[in-house]
Amino acid sequence: MNIVAYVDEAGKMGYSRNLVSDHDNMLGVMCALAYPSEYLDEMREAYRDGFNRFCAAAPQGAKIHFTDAFKPGNEAWAAVAGSVREEFFELIRSQQVPVIYDARRLLLEREAHERLEALKMKAKAAKRSRIRIPETDRPSTERIETQIIQGLALKLEVLAEELNRDCVDLYFDEIDIELRRHYEQTIDGLRNIATSSHIVKGWDPDTRQEVSGTISFSVRTPPFEMDVKRIGRVIVAGKSDPLVLATDAVSNALHYHLLKCLPTNAKLNAPSSIEAWVLGDRVWGVRDDAFEDII
Repeated sequence: MNIVAYVDEAGKMGYSRNLVSDHDNMLGVMCALAYPSEYLDEMREAYRDGFNRFCAAAPQGAKIHFTDAFKPGNEAWAAVAGSVREEFFELIRSQQVPVIYDARRLLLEREAHERLEALKMKAKAAKRSRIRIPETDRPSTERIETQIIQGLALKLEVLAEELNRDCVDLYFDEIDIELRRHYEQTIDGLRNIATSSHIVKGWDPDTRQEVSGTISFSVRTPPFEMDVKRIGRVIVAGKSDPLVLATDAVSNALHYHLLKCLPTNAKLNAPSSIEAWVLGDRVWGVRDDAFEDII
């Protein structure tokens, strides 16, 4: 038996290297609705009527997103969207759908990125070898999404274990090939946390030849299972699936709550942060010691 997790992101995303202090109070959120695969079709159909009403009310050419429905000039669409959103939330409650999310305040992301870049510069300054490593000269490819999807995947892994499920497939809205590949690579990295290796290629100016080496990491006899075993495929579901729209409604509502209804120093992944949220009773996996709120 598997879980199908519909995933959507909200807030600011993109390359961590582009963050500046003006972004510090912003945040990124990735939210999932987890459905048992054996009841997926039946549960999805319950959202179909609201989905059709939402799409029918949209202006021609509009993006099928809740944020677009509430933009100025879309008042008629917004009225329908508000009704559909409440309907979706009631279905999530009645179907007892777990809501799993991971959030990251961009102050922490910017500071973590700056610390990493400083370590890289220090390592380059101390380098004694003449070997040139092109990888170290390229701009960082770390993204805000990286740690967020890691946190979300780890929570979904534990949820699957608790529910005795073999696999969790992640269904996304329309994402481009580059971002999909990044998600897949990030999740693949979680499959080998205890033992991992990375091949580094360089150039020897003396011999004028390419050289390579391997950086390895391992945790011997870890006290608990570290590697992710139950996270499956990354699938692009597209916009014709009602559960994609339902997840969009939840992720945007959660982002608004975390951004607008909490102090700027609140721990975003703590139980206290979602106590007053409309779907707070459906949230699974929040904890007071979340590393996403610390580093």
